[in-house]
Amino acid sequence: MKHLKKINIIVLISIILISCTHKETFNYTFDKVVIYDYGRSFIGLTYEIPIKFYFKDKEISSFYLFSFDKYLESGVYNYTDSIVGTHHAFPKSRYSNKTFFKDKCKWWDNYITSGTVTVDRQNDNYTFIIDVLDVNGEQHYGKFSGKVEKKDWHTKSEIGGIFCSVGFWEGYIQPTDENYVGTMMQLDAGDIYNYLHVNLGFLLHKNSDITGIYHINPNANGYIQSAVDGVYSNFCKYRDYPVEEDSKYGVESWLESGTITIKRVNEKWQYRIDVDVIAKNGYKIKGCFNGGEIDLFGDIISW
Repeated sequence: MKHLKKINIIVLISIILISCTHKETFNYTFDKVVIYDYGRSFIGLTYEIPIKFYFKDKEISSFYLFSFDKYLESGVYNYTDSIVGTHHAFPKSRYSNKTFFKDKCKWWDNYITSGTVTVDRQNDNYTFIIDVLDVNGEQHYGKFSGKVEKKDWHTKSEIGGIFCSVGFWEGYIQPTDENYVGTMMQLDAGDIYNYLHVNLGFLLHKNSDITGIYHINPNANGYIQSAVDGVYSNFCKYRDYPVEEDSKYGVESWLESGTITIKRVNEKWQYRIDVDVIAKNGYKIKGCFNGGEIDLFGDIISW
């Protein structure tokens, strides 16, 4: 009997010591999960699926998972730190199935640096098991089982956006001043059926970067070639955004006024792009791209 009491005391002490040792490790059984449908990812093969995890109405963690299924395939999603491209025309892109990327996912305000997210989906019921390490070396374990709340990509501004991707490449305009290069930027939202595209063509000095405020030129039509003209092309295309349109192939319009602002954020290839423009047909676009790395392709990155 005394021997049994000793064992119980040892077990109790062990539990207390383990609890004290791991008091900084967050362990949650989440009571709410929200999945956002943003449509296709940057290369158009996988879906980018942001997920928020809550406990007692507090957001604990957020992830961007990539899957061939817009509502997540079952399986283990692995962290990767590969630099990724942002435009489907370039083979350098690294968005692959069942992954999540660096500088995107967080536990509280700390970025995730390794680990896995396991997903088991049975119709509308989901089970998530999170086992990750953050930038401070803290291990985090969380789980959820039940029905999730689903929101579409129109609400992306809740975690920084509307636009799910942005691509830069050399434009088709060749300026008369050899110190400038024609540059094209395209911002995308939605998927192949329900989408918004904003395009900006501008002249960029070879000794500068892409940051700055670009004012919409109402006379730009793709034929301006003088370096001093700055923006030489600006237009948008959309279908069923934000409401259903009576157009099988979507609506296109040149832009009439407004600004597109590009700011550098922290890392070398991270930017925030704010859009506040009005098209000539009266269509208003206001939103931003504020996530992920932007890899500038071609000659632009070598300046």
